[in-house]
Amino acid sequence: MLQTLFAESRQIDDKLSELISESMESLGRTRTIINTKTNEFKQKTDDMREELDDRSTLIRNTESTITMMLELINTLNQLNMNIHKIFRLFKSILTDEIKMSMMYLKQ
Repeated sequence: MLQTLFAESRQIDDKLSELISESMESLGRTRTIINTKTNEFKQKTDDMREELDDRSTLIRNTESTITMMLELINTLNQLNMNIHKIFRLFKSILTDEIKMSMMYLKQ
């Protein structure tokens, strides 16, 4: 009877050892999966952060370009107003010259 109990005990020990071994292998696979997923998540996070940085840079550059364009438009408007003033002055001078020439011809 003791022999039977020892035999059964040995079988139970073997079965427990086998289950522990399988559990350890499963734990190893689970760790590998978790580490892989964690690394993938970190990589995706880094990629998203890089994309966000690129987009932020693009937005800043676009804002800068728009500001510069607005400044150029303002400068062009000022130049246009100055040209218009010069044109009116020139027209006035030319009109006066024509009037003077007409008066001279009438004499």
